Order: sequence, then structure tokens, then C-alpha cells
Amino acid sequence: MPNSPVKRVYYATWARDLFSQHFPESKYRGIKRKNFYVLRYSFMPAILLENFFMDNEQECKTYLLTQKGRDRIAWYIVDLIQNILEHGDLVA
Repeated sequence: MPNSPVKRVYYATWARDLFSQHFPESKYRGIKRKNFYVLRYSFMPAILLENFFMDNEQECKTYLLTQKGRDRIAWYIVDLIQNILEHGDLVA
């Protein structure tokens, strides 16, 4: 099953680990398990990433309003996608 609960857990764990590598100075807010429609009815592997928040002044200034910060977020997502493409088939 492409969007199985097992795969979602693995992908979220990979996202957490890569976040810690790309942003060691930042707080990781954890893996949330919500029953979002966009995830529940996806026929492909799916996770939802929230990369920092506009209402957090420090995160906004450091990551969201700077080209360097947005580039770091983009590379984090690219690395996550590559990881899933390379190793995702190993997950049941």
C-alpha cells in the first residue's frame, strides 16, 4: 500500500533525522499524527512538512525571509525526497 501507516512513520522519522542534520541549531517540534484529509486520501506516500513558522520572529528572520534560509529549507526537502526514492522500497 503506497501510503501505508508504516511508510508514513518511516518517512516522518527520516524527515526528523534530516531536519536535525540540516538545522542542528533549531528546535524540532516532533512528529504529529493527525487525520488530515490530504494525507488520508492520498494514493501515494505522503507526509506533511511544516518548515518553520511566520509567527515565530526568530525563525521568520533567520529562515523564511532570507534567501540562505529558504535555500537551506529547499535542500532539506531535496535530501528527504532523495532518501525516500533511494530507500523507500525497503519499507513494507
